[in-house]
Amino acid sequence: MSYDIKNEYVTPKKIEKELKAILYDMESKNTAIIEDACYKWVKLEERFAKYIPEEKRKELAKRISKLKHYNDS
Repeated sequence: MSYDIKNEYVTPKKIEKELKAILYDMESKNTAIIEDACYKWVKLEERFAKYIPEEKRKELAKRISKLKHYNDS
């Protein structure tokens, strides 16, 4: 579930849909899927930060920090 990040006409509903897909991918056991989800999140945040709800940002940041801690161990 992804779309072209370069698309200027992305609506908040589309962003929410992508965030849900990223959160789902973060729960995966496959490292490649998790890394791809992290990449998508970074790109989404860079491009559309003003449209992403604060609670979603915090939730994703928390999951990413857990993944970083897990990978560093």
